[in-house]
Amino acid sequence: MMNGVMHRGNLTYCFLLAGTGFYIVPYILKFMTRRRQDRLDKSLPDVLDLLIVCMEAGLSLQATINRVSDEVKSISTDMYRELQLTNAELRTGISREVALRNLGERTGVQNVKALVGLMIQSDRMGASIVQALRTHASFLRIQRSQKAEEKAAKLPVKILFPLLLFIFPAIFVVVMGPAAIQISKSTLFAGS
Repeated sequence: MMNGVMHRGNLTYCFLLAGTGFYIVPYILKFMTRRRQDRLDKSLPDVLDLLIVCMEAGLSLQATINRVSDEVKSISTDMYRELQLTNAELRTGISREVALRNLGERTGVQNVKALVGLMIQSDRMGASIVQALRTHASFLRIQRSQKAEEKAAKLPVKILFPLLLFIFPAIFVVVMGPAAIQISKSTLFAGS
């Protein structure tokens, strides 16, 4: 009898762990993916600047991607890996358009997808990729400053609750404490 109860307990424990693992893992994966995409998005303006400099120096797109990936390795390992993979695809003979589209799809970052689309369009039309990159870099800088302004505008609302919960009670004690002590002393002496 006791053995059957322990067996049900173990079975319940196993189902509980399996269910937890089944539902928790996708959330952890989404969290890790979002963090990686944020890191890629933050490193994009630096990568764009390096791409512009290398292409203005006369390097081809493949040589530029190779050089930029080496330079960006210390700044963003995620971007380094993506650029290395794109460069490997270009070396194997995959067309520029497909390799760049793969870069945009792998990262899942909207700004990278826009950059890739811009580069592909410039390449198709025969326009200067450098000018397109420069325009996109200025757009990214404006977008970054707007996001910073938006976060700064939300800050007073976010700081209100910690201020009310932690700082105002301490100030209230410091300001009203001596007065309360004086009042209690005066009522104590008046009562004597």
